[in-house]
Amino acid sequence: MNNPGTNIRFFRPGDIFVFLLIIFIPLYWLSNRPQLTSPAPIACVEIQGHLKYELPLNQRRLFYLNEWNPPVVLEIRPGKIRILHNDCAKQICVHTGFIDQPYQSIVCVPKKIVIYLKHASMDSIHSAPHVITG
Repeated sequence: MNNPGTNIRFFRPGDIFVFLLIIFIPLYWLSNRPQLTSPAPIACVEIQGHLKYELPLNQRRLFYLNEWNPPVVLEIRPGKIRILHNDCAKQICVHTGFIDQPYQSIVCVPKKIVIYLKHASMDSIHSAPHVITG
């Protein structure tokens, strides 16, 4: 006798093809879409209220602000910046450490230095903090 429950097939021949399409079409789409990469931010250095330097943050290096003797030393690493050495009294700008977001800033009040980040795609209106120093 033929038992009707023993001849149950879970997949028909076309089901495997549909299953493979469902798996591989999204994988193909994800692997071939254009990669959206944001450019490295730019550090803006204002001295006495005037923008003096725009420094790309795409490589590791030291940058010297030679307006003072001894110069203020900025340390740049990919995507972030800090004041490494400054001879101001309280060293608040040095203790601020690295900044890596557009809403962060480093301020040295005695030397009237403001450092902030902006991305190349941001409007200049929204990228700079409005700071008034002594």
